[in-house]
Amino acid sequence: LILDTIDRSNILLWWARVSRRGSEYDWKISTPPRIHDNPIYRLAALVDQGGLWKDEQAPDNERTKRVSAEAFTSGAGGYQQEFRIIGSDGVHWLAEEVLIRPAGPNEWNLAGVVVDVTKRREAEESRRTTERQLEHLIKGADCLLWQAYVTGDPAKEVDWQMYVLPSVLYRTIFGVDSAPNQGTLWTREMVPEWDQINRASRQAIIEGRQEYDQEFHVVSRGQTFYLHENTSITRIAPDRWSLVGVIVDITRLKETEKELARARDAALESSRIKSEFLANMSHEIRTPMNGVIGMTGLLLDTDLSPVQREYADTIRNSADSLLTIINDILDFSKIEAGKLTFEILDFDLVEAVEGALDMFAERARQKGIELACEIPANLPRRLRGDSGRLRQVITNLIGNAIKFTEKGEVVVRVSKDEETDTDAVIGFSVKDTGVGIPPEIQERLFQSFTQADASTTRKFGGTGLGLAISKQLVEKMGGKIGVRSEPGVGATFWFTARLEKQPGPAEPAPSIYFRDLFDLRVLVVDDNATNRQILRHQLFAWKMQKGSAGTG
Repeated sequence: LILDTIDRSNILLWWARVSRRGSEYDWKISTPPRIHDNPIYRLAALVDQGGLWKDEQAPDNERTKRVSAEAFTSGAGGYQQEFRIIGSDGVHWLAEEVLIRPAGPNEWNLAGVVVDVTKRREAEESRRTTERQLEHLIKGADCLLWQAYVTGDPAKEVDWQMYVLPSVLYRTIFGVDSAPNQGTLWTREMVPEWDQINRASRQAIIEGRQEYDQEFHVVSRGQTFYLHENTSITRIAPDRWSLVGVIVDITRLKETEKELARARDAALESSRIKSEFLANMSHEIRTPMNGVIGMTGLLLDTDLSPVQREYADTIRNSADSLLTIINDILDFSKIEAGKLTFEILDFDLVEAVEGALDMFAERARQKGIELACEIPANLPRRLRGDSGRLRQVITNLIGNAIKFTEKGEVVVRVSKDEETDTDAVIGFSVKDTGVGIPPEIQERLFQSFTQADASTTRKFGGTGLGLAISKQLVEKMGGKIGVRSEPGVGATFWFTARLEKQPGPAEPAPSIYFRDLFDLRVLVVDDNATNRQILRHQLFAWKMQKGSAGTG
């Protein structure tokens, strides 16, 4: 009676002995005898061979094995799971509940109950499919909808049965409504990417994906339409799938992208031509300005009345400022046009830095600002590179520091960050006690035409190109540039540069012992703390006994 009841039910009972050898599990499964009409037993192809399902029947086989193995390892008393089994009539969803009892070391007794839950799963999947289809419809009303049943082997050849719903987009492309029993959508002649889109659909089926997207264009009635297609895939049998596609027209979007690309290319070409023109004109523009500055200098060497000398000084200062602006614009244009070149020449690092400071000594004195420089004794001096470009960055930072500092000091420091047998990374910093820079401005300070605020240009002048040019120059020297600042406290601009070392033995530090300075007692008196610190470091390098005071 029990066997007859089981035979007429939709339930599968099984029990098993499982033993583990290493990482492998050996299953010996048994089922009740004389079961012929139960549909789940008919799915079990290995029921007479000590098993249940063949591997090709069970797409979730690896997952189900992993669930049982984890239950054995954790000492669980059982487990539940749902999985798919493919039969001759399609895919079945089965729910399984298993009890586990230990039978010895690495051995277990199991008893399981399997129930067919295909109808429930199909109802859930149907609901999800409907929701997805409604979602696609809601996303865009002006779209083309189609459904197809695909049968066969996607790796070789498949048969398509397609159903196309009437839509505004279909009428736009074809000029007529779709036929009630229309079985196709496109032809090879209409779609240049015919092979690609067919290959994409077959590959998505082979990979078991639930959906895929693709773009292609269609030529119909002398017009070209760019389309985007989203297709959902549902497997309904071992060799049968249901596909639902939603196609939207993206022709206007593609045309807009092409117009933007053409406009961008035209703007880039125009900018390149402008930058190239300015780069080529650099000599012609600079030469007259140098002539004005030179002749003004000669004029100032002659006997002039006080008023005439004041006028001539104004001309020279204005010409110097204008030449600086012209140089910034031309250098920036050269960078933009990719025509900025670097020379590799021998130079003395200390002389390059001190030469840059000499240019601003008088300007600092006129503003009552202390201008100091700290250079350590162990700094490598004999280097190779473009000393002119290096000085350009240093002078830009010093000039900005003096420009934005009303009182206090500007201190230049040089350090050795890294050194090898062939090159050295030199660090530079310029610290001021000026107005400072807000944090939100620091992030874009090294962009072209950028200053701290709109009033800066009116008060201090400048193009806002100096730091942008310096950033480009520093990066071409293999370094980095940055800033640390607090509003009202001051700013510290820093940068690094990787420079080659000149071949040959290093130049020895200048000897001072012949001056009988060794162990000499020295008192440094200066009202500026930074100057006292720099002098103390220098005296220490000379091995002199030092002391310091802020006043007499």
